[in-house]
Amino acid sequence: MKRASSLALSPDNRAWLEDIEVTIAAAVSIDEVMVTLPDGSPRCVAVAELSAAPKSVPAEIQRSPDLATISEADWQLVTQRSAVVRRLSELPSKNAEEVRKAAKSLNISAALMYRLLARWRNSGGMATTLLPKRSGPMSGTVSRISPALDAIIESAIKDKWLTRQQETMEAVIREVNIRCRHAKLQPPSPTTVRARIAAHGAHAALKARRGPKAARATYEPLTGHFPATCWPLQVMQIDHTLVDATVVDQVHRRPIGRPWLTIAIDIHTRMVAGFLLSLEPPQATSVALCLAHAVLPKEEWLSRWKIEARWPVWGKPDTIHVDNGKEFHSEALSRGCQQHGITLDFRPVARPQYGGHIERLIGTMMGEVHLLPGTTFSNIKEKGDYDSERRACMTFDEMQEWMTRGLDVYHNRLHSGVGMPPLAAWKNGILGTVEAPGRGLPPRIADPERFLIDFLPLERRAVSRNGIQLYHIDYYSDVLRPLIKDGHRYVVRYDPRDLSRVWLLSKDNEYYALPYRARHRPPVSLWEHKMIVRMLQEQGRREVDADAIFNQLEKMRDVVTEAAARTKKARRQAERIRQGRRSTARPSPTALETPSDSQEPLPPARPFEVEFW
Repeated sequence: MKRASSLALSPDNRAWLEDIEVTIAAAVSIDEVMVTLPDGSPRCVAVAELSAAPKSVPAEIQRSPDLATISEADWQLVTQRSAVVRRLSELPSKNAEEVRKAAKSLNISAALMYRLLARWRNSGGMATTLLPKRSGPMSGTVSRISPALDAIIESAIKDKWLTRQQETMEAVIREVNIRCRHAKLQPPSPTTVRARIAAHGAHAALKARRGPKAARATYEPLTGHFPATCWPLQVMQIDHTLVDATVVDQVHRRPIGRPWLTIAIDIHTRMVAGFLLSLEPPQATSVALCLAHAVLPKEEWLSRWKIEARWPVWGKPDTIHVDNGKEFHSEALSRGCQQHGITLDFRPVARPQYGGHIERLIGTMMGEVHLLPGTTFSNIKEKGDYDSERRACMTFDEMQEWMTRGLDVYHNRLHSGVGMPPLAAWKNGILGTVEAPGRGLPPRIADPERFLIDFLPLERRAVSRNGIQLYHIDYYSDVLRPLIKDGHRYVVRYDPRDLSRVWLLSKDNEYYALPYRARHRPPVSLWEHKMIVRMLQEQGRREVDADAIFNQLEKMRDVVTEAAARTKKARRQAERIRQGRRSTARPSPTALETPSDSQEPLPPARPFEVEFW
C-alpha cells in the first residue's frame, strides 16, 4: 500500500486512526483535530494518534528521487516551478485566472499547473514532485551509454571544461573523440557531449573556470533587510554555541568538558522548534539532527524524559536562516533543503543584526546556565576564582532534561517581543484570530528516518562482489546481488556518529540499510575512525584495512576505559562513544533512552528572562 510522504492535516484530507480511515474536518487546537468517522459521526482526536496509513498494514512510503541523481538542468526547472507553485499554494483563494497567470509564467498549460499544485500539496511541499514526467529512465539516474564511454566524457569535461584554461565546448568534443579512438570506442554525438556539459550546471562551471569570487558575484542573491514574517514556520533560524557549563560523565561523575548546543527558533512566534546537545563540535550532522528535531513531533521526546508539557511544534519551515559557518554550506544540507522545498538563506557577512533573534535567545539561555553548578560563566572576570570543574555535577543527559524543562517554562511566559507567551503566539499563528487567519496545522512527516537520511553526508560507490566499501569498511546485504558490477555508481549516505550501517539509494529511489559485511564488528564513529587511521599511519603502516582498524579500535577503547578515571580527555571520549551509540540506536533522531537516576538532584527549571527580541 502506497502512502504519502507526509500527513496533511488541513480539512478534507484523509488520515488513519489506528485501522479506521477518517476525514479531517477542522483543527480544534494546536495539537487536536476534529475528524469524521466512516459512519459520519465526528470525533476529536490528538494529532499524535493519526497516521498516513493503517497501523496493521505495512505501507510503503511514496519515494521521491534523491537530488543527488537529478541533473542540473532538471533542478533549475524544479526551482523555477517550486517558486511559482509555492506562491500559488499560499493564496487564500485560487481562481482560474490566478492559475492561468501562474501557468503562463512557467509556459505550461493550466491543466498541468493544477496537477503540479496537487502534487505539491499531497507531498507536503517536496520539490522533486515537480520534476517533468518523461518516458524512459529519469534524468540523472540511468545513463543510455556504456560505462566506459561515460567515463571518457566525464574525464574530458573535468580536464578540459572545468579548468581555469577555459577551453571551448568544441575543444572538449575533440578531446572526447581522441580518447574514444584510443579506446577503440564509437565517439558520442556532439549533442550528447554538450548535454553532459550542461548537466554540470552554469554555476559549477563558472566557479571552476573563473573562480569562486566570479561565481558568487554572478549567482548569489543580493540580500537586504531581514525578511518580515506573517505566520509560523515562515523563517527558522539555526545557530550553535558552546554551553557555559561543564558536564560530568555518567560512570565516574567527573568533569568531561563543555557540550555544544545547536538550536532552532521560529522567528514569527519565538517558539524554540528544536535543539541538539552534543559533545561533537558543530558539523553538518549537527545541523541535520537539530533540524530533524525541529521538524518532527515532540511527543516521544517529552515522554522519554517523563516531562508533562506541550511542545506542539512540527512541520517543515519555508526558510532556514543561518550564518556562514562551513557546516551550513555542506552539500548534504543544501540538497536536503532542496529536496524538501526549504529555502536556505545565509546571513550577510559582517551583518550580525541579521541573526539577532537567535543570538539573543542563546544569550538568555546561557544566562540561566550561569545559575547551574559547574558554570564557566561568559568571561574570566565573571568567573573569578569559581572552580567550575570541581562544582560540576550534571551529566550530559541531565543537562538535556534541564534544558527541555526550561524551554517549557520559556514557552509559557510573557515574551515582550511578540506581546504574549510564545506558545500563545504559535496557537494564534496556526489557528488564526478574529483579526487574521492562521496558516493551519502543518503536515507531519510520515517517515522520520527518511527525512533524516535526506540530510546525511553522501558518497558515490559502485557495487562489487564484496558489496560496497566506505572508509575502508565493507558493507553488504542480499539486496545488492542484482547490482553487482552493473557499472553504476550509487549514492550512499552515512551517519558520522555510527558507521555500523549505511544507506544505499537504489535506482527505484528506495534507500536500503546496509550493515557491516562482518557483522560481529562493533559500531565505530567517524571521529574514532580518523583517529585510528592517523595512529596506524604514524606507526608506519602504508595500507590500512578494516581488520587493522577494528583491532586498533578495541585496543584504543580499552585504553580509554582504563584512563577514564584519571583524565578528562579520556572521559570525554568515552562519553562521546556512549552518546553516539545511543543516538543512532533508533530510527527517530529524537528517541533517546530514559536517563538513569542521578546522584545529584536536578536544579529547578528557572524561567528564561525574556528581553525584546
